[in-house]
Amino acid sequence: MKKKFALMLIASLTACEGIPPPSSDPQLTFAPPDKWSGAKTKQGEILKQWWRSFDDEKLPALIQEALLHNHDLAAAAARMEIAAIQAKIAGASSWPSLGLGIDSTRQHQNFIGLPIPSAGGDVISKTYSRHGVSLTSSWEIDLWGRLRASRSAAAASAQASIADLAEARHSLAAQTAKLWFAAVEARLQLELAHATLESYRSSLATVNDRFSRGVRPAAELRLARNSLETGRALVAQREEQAALTIRQFELLLGRYPSGALVTTTDLPKVPGPAPAGLPSELLTRRPDVIAAERRLAEQVARVDEARAALYPTISLTTAAGTATEHVEDMVSADAFVWNVISNLTQPIFQGGRLRANVELAQASTKAAAQAYASAAVIAYAEVESALVAEELLRKQLDALRRASEEASAARQLTQDRYGQGLGDFLPVLEAQRRELSAKSNLLTVRRRQLDVRIDLHLALGGGFGEEPDRSKP
Repeated sequence: MKKKFALMLIASLTACEGIPPPSSDPQLTFAPPDKWSGAKTKQGEILKQWWRSFDDEKLPALIQEALLHNHDLAAAAARMEIAAIQAKIAGASSWPSLGLGIDSTRQHQNFIGLPIPSAGGDVISKTYSRHGVSLTSSWEIDLWGRLRASRSAAAASAQASIADLAEARHSLAAQTAKLWFAAVEARLQLELAHATLESYRSSLATVNDRFSRGVRPAAELRLARNSLETGRALVAQREEQAALTIRQFELLLGRYPSGALVTTTDLPKVPGPAPAGLPSELLTRRPDVIAAERRLAEQVARVDEARAALYPTISLTTAAGTATEHVEDMVSADAFVWNVISNLTQPIFQGGRLRANVELAQASTKAAAQAYASAAVIAYAEVESALVAEELLRKQLDALRRASEEASAARQLTQDRYGQGLGDFLPVLEAQRRELSAKSNLLTVRRRQLDVRIDLHLALGGGFGEEPDRSKP
């Protein structure tokens, strides 16, 4: 509820202030191209819930769980609420302030030394009461636009915080998907290590049989035993990697890291080409670029605010109410009093502080402009890099698939030859090592393909078509 209120508040502030939407910055040293140069892309709108494009039935629910329970994201949402409240506070200064007061005073006073005779020389005294109701109002007339600029700056800052929250959500969704696929790969690497261990165990049995019959030297038996122990060490290493990855993933979800989460049995295939949209639309879609542009808008408004502070401040204060000695007369028209005060204050000398504030705001604007330009360049670079990486990884994956097939065939041939007494044991060991390496690299590249596709969706500014369902646990 608080989040929806904050979003409605910022939307209303944006409408009132007429803050323009993000636009191309004049300080960019390049013009966005008509199409992406990295690789061929698919036409169409950017995928909003891009994780649903992967053939993994568990992933959408896991991402929703992370969005609902991740502590870092909750902190980012709280920062957005803070910015929304600060924008509301800044907007309140443009309106008159009203105050209602009720006061009651009872006073006893002694008159000492007055030339008035009194019986027995007693001190003359008087006790009296004063009761009143007052309504006060004060209003600063925003003749030079200082308050208006302050309100615009606060609204732009709040909008930047909203974009920061959107960026945090996008990043969390990407981290969740990447770590989930890393956990699946870790499981597959562990299964591969177990299969390799079984291959080493089978080879040791063959070598041991031939050694016992005196047809093979002891060196081969030692090498076979070495391979078996190396395989056991690899299994333990893969078990450690799988356990640590699962626990890291559970932390990301906001769960207790018990290591109880069970992954799917295989990595999904990378979907077909992702729609990349037009390069000219990227700056209006990426949350981090939008946040940088809103901070630039904030600093521009701060310059206007600092300049307006050089001019006189005009304020109007009014007060009206009643003042009487009797409580029952507090609402009587006869006791009505009022006053009106106008005030004009012109800064004359403050040691150069006000003009230094203008210079500071201008310097901050230059820094914000460069930060925006940098964010824009990085955004384009990330898209182009992801597109190129996708194409190169596809070629690498095809080569590794062929290499894995050849390595498996070579291992089978060398084992068959050795079993028939037609070869040495060293080619068997080398073939087993090459098969393990090829299959392990193949799994890693398959997972890297998924990571790069996630990076592409993130670089393109793919977002959320709907808010997470908070009614579900």
